[in-house]
Amino acid sequence: MLRHDGPLQVSLPRITVADVEVANTTIPAGSMVHVVVAAANRDASRFVDPERLGITRTDNQHLGFGHGVHFCVGAALARMETRVAIGSLVTWFAGLRLAVPVEELQWEVNPILRSLVSLPVLT
Repeated sequence: MLRHDGPLQVSLPRITVADVEVANTTIPAGSMVHVVVAAANRDASRFVDPERLGITRTDNQHLGFGHGVHFCVGAALARMETRVAIGSLVTWFAGLRLAVPVEELQWEVNPILRSLVSLPVLT
């Protein structure tokens, strides 16, 4: 789910320490750059059918928890919490569904983090 529509849309700014070549373009040393995580996680050259939410994907090395030295130290805990929370929701509330059409969901306006204003549900 983090690959498909995670909360982090854009990384915090980074400064290049050397010239970096990306897609035949040189980014000079000392430049501020952002990784658009949302776009990288939907890269068709990396993911088969990237627009599809496939919770059973086996090749799913997304950037939802960062990468390398910037990998989230709490990733294992977040994964466990998600398994427990979603598992509990579907067990306790088998009929859980949206209370409004998906088109009526409202999203917070924030260029870095993606989140709903509210999530109205029926049980």
